[in-house]
Amino acid sequence: MTNYKYYSGKNNPPGRSGKNDPGELIVNRSANEPLRFGRGVVTGTGTDGVKVPVSGSDKFEGVVSADESGHLYDADGYIIGNNTNDPVGVFQRGFPVVVVEEDVTPADVVRMRVVQDKAPGSQSRGFSVTKTAASASGLANDATAYTATITVDGVAKPISVVGSAAQTLGTVVSEVNVDLGASATMTFVAAGGTLPNGTVSANGALVVTSATKGATSSVSITDGTLFAALTNINPAFDTAVAGSNDFDVTKEPGMFRKTAIAGQTALLAGCRWASSSNGEGRAILQLTGETVTMSAD
Repeated sequence: MTNYKYYSGKNNPPGRSGKNDPGELIVNRSANEPLRFGRGVVTGTGTDGVKVPVSGSDKFEGVVSADESGHLYDADGYIIGNNTNDPVGVFQRGFPVVVVEEDVTPADVVRMRVVQDKAPGSQSRGFSVTKTAASASGLANDATAYTATITVDGVAKPISVVGSAAQTLGTVVSEVNVDLGASATMTFVAAGGTLPNGTVSANGALVVTSATKGATSSVSITDGTLFAALTNINPAFDTAVAGSNDFDVTKEPGMFRKTAIAGQTALLAGCRWASSSNGEGRAILQLTGETVTMSAD
């Protein structure tokens, strides 16, 4: 039988009380899904059910309290939360230690992530000589139409760029974006900039990024005559980067922060920071027992 351990961490683990508060209130709820200690939860389904937030219109219930009765374990056998249908303690008043995505101070507002950070699909192609957006494109300065097909999220977008309208790499980008419309965006990444695959651009690159995010987001570029005609373009496109539902596991629903991200976070009114973050991704949140309201960013 595995001898499971309770996570102690440093400087107070997530879900523990950060201060001695005789007025602390932890209520019993039922986990609708796996819930990690020190994360915010919202009203779920069934009697007293709580769940991970999914939108800014959810009703905030409190913060998951750490205890040794949870049945959610990490790879090393440490208890890190409550599994589906477990009883779960939820801080509604007190000073729970919560998980933060960025540094916070008592002067900051309180926000909670409600949507998982996701990555868009993309594809790039670099140059063999250092370029800028002002560099000459190499396209003929006449009515020649240069073509390509950029498939975004499975839908082919025909691209046609007239040479006289695209004499610099910056204007090539502008012309391509006209044909891409709202589906995707081409950008020029300067030398030294980070490409979607995480590498550093050596000489500059053209990057097309889908407007959507997640596992169904994708970009695939098939050249006709456009890219091959650009001066000093690399021989081939970089491998396409697939969209992901798990772009950054340090940014998950129920974590807290101060900075708004449109469509991904919600402002919490009725609570405040009782400490600055400790450099280990944790801070103390003060819940006074008053109703905490959520409003989508």
